[in-house]
Amino acid sequence: RPLDAAEYLGVSRAKLYELMAAGEIESITIGRCRRVPVSAVESFVLRRLAAAKSDAATGDDRVN
Repeated sequence: RPLDAAEYLGVSRAKLYELMAAGEIESITIGRCRRVPVSAVESFVLRRLAAAKSDAATGDDRVN
């Protein structure tokens, strides 16, 4: 569920919906329910970690 994904990531439910709307985190709709696959959350975290490592390697200390 989106609420579970938001809690796992430590963000608000609203922020999670922003990330889904921006295409940062994939989700699916089953009937009237929105679901966030665990693999989508893991993929998002891995992309953010890779970006952070890349930024650190180039000396870019901006927060995303």
